[in-house]
Amino acid sequence: AGHGLQVDWRNFMMPVDAAPQSAADVARHAVDVQDVVETFRRAGTRVNIVVLDACRDNPFGASSSNKGLAPMDAPPGTLLAYATAPGNVAEDGDLQSGHGLYTRYLVQELRKPAVPIESIFKRVRLQVRRDSDGRQIPWESTSLEEDFYFAGAPAASEAAQAEAEQAAEKAAQQQTEAWAAVAQTGSAREVTDFLLRFPGGPLAEQAQFRLDQLQRRKAVAQQGRDTPSAPAPGEWRYRLGDVLDYAIGGAQQRPGRQGHARQVVTMKVTAADAQRVEFNQGRIVTDQLGTSLQEGGFRKVPGHVKVPAELHVGKRWETRFDVLQADSGQLRARLHWAYRVAALETVAVQAGTFRAWRIEGRGTDKLEDGLLAQVRRLANRREHTMWVDSATLVIV
Repeated sequence: AGHGLQVDWRNFMMPVDAAPQSAADVARHAVDVQDVVETFRRAGTRVNIVVLDACRDNPFGASSSNKGLAPMDAPPGTLLAYATAPGNVAEDGDLQSGHGLYTRYLVQELRKPAVPIESIFKRVRLQVRRDSDGRQIPWESTSLEEDFYFAGAPAASEAAQAEAEQAAEKAAQQQTEAWAAVAQTGSAREVTDFLLRFPGGPLAEQAQFRLDQLQRRKAVAQQGRDTPSAPAPGEWRYRLGDVLDYAIGGAQQRPGRQGHARQVVTMKVTAADAQRVEFNQGRIVTDQLGTSLQEGGFRKVPGHVKVPAELHVGKRWETRFDVLQADSGQLRARLHWAYRVAALETVAVQAGTFRAWRIEGRGTDKLEDGLLAQVRRLANRREHTMWVDSATLVIV
């Protein structure tokens, strides 16, 4: 933790005896964060963690680029954590604790055993956001390719993994019940408490979006040169009259097989409010986050989260939901999907060229096979990739 600033979109850490007189002096007196990250890359270490509680006002005014630190993409195997979003400044702490607001909660969370690194930083972010009333919201960029624990990683045996899966299913049910009591509340603190209890559960993204709606971020990250501009936190993603046209089929034909004719599926928003969006007179229902709640004659409880509240390279989330017959409520399937934002890249489709997040998903469908549901369960493993427009957060 210390002082840091950006000059020409490069981040610098300032030694305690540095005394730059102008923006031009910074590179000579300070340590370039990119040089630190490059050193890790050359060393070939599998896991690198860089935490910067160093986002301060720019002392050089107009002669330097911006306040706070600039956004950086994490190279493979690296997690970059910032005390606040790029382009914003971090608040000082209190003399009693001896730490800034961010570091105080980070030190507290690091001691907890068997907690994955992503959950630790989620909990830190929530507590800093709560105590700063939304003025300071920590931020991460990660490309970690393996699980990491600061203390006491859980056992990795098959029996332990099966036990962990059962525990996760039980926790998901508890989370669904807890969210039912919190979802309609107008209290940002109650939603925050829910997220602190379930920082990485299947409803965390919906809760995060609801918190954005209630709290309205008072610190909005200043976008960098290559950082996409997305809807402000808490804004509606869909409004009455919006129309989405998707072209399906016809793009490729496998050798020896007859190709399917291309068709255009039109989805028009016919009803919308802060919580619920109906397409095509209710045939498809989502929330404003885009969580799939109903398709045709099937409901998804508590919903299929395909696009989370926030996106950055390396972000991971899971979604668990039951598929029910809409008219009878009969359980048809139980699904568990795990997603990861793999890259921010340019993609070209019929509608145009987009700067889009590439999201990779892996899932398991446990199908309830009609009359045989009590004696047989069919488990199908699936994978798929989707691209989400960074400007609208709509799947392209």
